[in-house]
Parts: sequence; C-alpha cells; structure tokens
Amino acid sequence: MTALPLALDSLPEPDLVRDPLDHRDSVIVRISAIVDAFDPATPVLSLGRLMERTALPKSTVYRLTEQLVELRWLERSASGYRLGLKFFEIGGLVGARSRLRTNAMPHLQTLRDQVGQSVHMGVLDNLDVVILAKIWGLESTMPTWDGGRMPAYCTATGKVLLAHSSTAVVEAAIARGLPRRTQATVVHPLVFRNGLEKIRNDGFAVEYEENVAGLCCVAAPILDHAGNVVAAVSVSGSLYSFDLVRATPFVVRCAAAISGHPSPKRR
Repeated sequence: MTALPLALDSLPEPDLVRDPLDHRDSVIVRISAIVDAFDPATPVLSLGRLMERTALPKSTVYRLTEQLVELRWLERSASGYRLGLKFFEIGGLVGARSRLRTNAMPHLQTLRDQVGQSVHMGVLDNLDVVILAKIWGLESTMPTWDGGRMPAYCTATGKVLLAHSSTAVVEAAIARGLPRRTQATVVHPLVFRNGLEKIRNDGFAVEYEENVAGLCCVAAPILDHAGNVVAAVSVSGSLYSFDLVRATPFVVRCAAAISGHPSPKRR
C-alpha cells in the first residue's frame, strides 16, 4: 500500500479539527478570571497572587496581564497589578444603570440615616445580584461592595428580583441548584417557589441568616416607568441588633420614591 504524503498523513480527522473560535473563547475566559481576581480588599495583586486566584499557569498570566497593561485595562505598579482607567472610562458608558444609581443615591442616603444600617441597591445578572450601590451603616458586618455579587436565591434583594422575574428565570435558578450556605438557607424547590409568591403578595422580602450567619435583611422592588421591576433596595444588619420589622416600611417607601410607581406588574 502506498503511504500518504506526510502532510496529509498528519492531518487530524475532520471532527477533531479545532474551531479557531474555541481558542478565542478560552482567552476570553482566562482574561475574565484575571479581572475577577481583583476585589476592594486586594486592589493590587502580584503575579503570584493572580496565579493562585485564577489557577492559570505563570506564563499565561504573565502574557495576558502584560497585554492588558498595554491596552490600559490593567496598570503595573511596584507591588503588582491593579485595574486600569479603561474600566472607569467604560463604566461611565453604562448609561441606564448609572443614571439609576445617581438618581437613587439621595434616597439611599436618607434610608441609611433613618435605619442606621448598611443599604444596598442591586440588579439581577445571570441569577446573581450585582450591587450597584452600597452605603455603609453603623455596623460593617455585611461582606459586600459596589460592583460585587451575591447569590440571588438566598438574599432578600435577590428574592425580590426573582419574585418579579419570569417563570423561566425562576426555574433556571432552581435548576442551577439551591446549595445550603447556612442552616437557614431555603433549599427545597417548592418552599422556594412559595416564598417567592409570598414576596409578590407582600411587596417586600425578608431574609434571616439565609446567606450569612448572624445577618438579616429586608428588600423591596424598584420599578421603571413601565412598572417593571428593574432593581431592588435593601437594608441589612446584625440579627441581634437590627430591628428589621421597624425598618421594613422605610425600605418600601425608599423603593417607591426611587421608582415613583405604586406597584409592580404581575408576572
């Protein structure tokens, strides 16, 4: 039998040929891992710390960080890398949510003064809550920050947003899983669905130690001009010193003041 020429003989089978987009996607995932490694507690990270947090090889981390520095997404300092001004520039283009934050801030500040506890405003993103704004209260026990994420299924803010989301979104959250974060986390799907129905009827959500042991929270929905729930405002504090019942009407009024609508649309 005549042997195939080397160039043809070494070709992979057609179904094993790698799509060039696969490589592109993997690069995006790696860059995302590098960016996600930064947080307010550690705004500057060494190459070694980036390797630890991303679980990527040293050569990959070094190559990508240097490219991100050239493009101004990262900045290099004597002690490592930090997020660059490019993020600040792009952040200013997130129009609707930026305007929502700006318009809400006076109301959030008033709410913090009324209850004395940490105030959050968040939106739903990929079944997580992204914090658009946080105002610290007298107690700094809530491990959150502007731009941070929290799981939606076990937080008052997230449950308000899920309660006013479509059935498909709720079922996606349940399908992803309701892992137990504390002994109080609601993990049974039927109990979870019933809880969301109660939130829709009550107009607010309360949460006792479902996300963080020792903390409780109350949240209410913020509406857009069409009456759709687009965000939520919440107050959280220590289970042993925060009067959640007293705070609830203040939270509901704050949400109404931000949105200017009496009630959300039913889903």
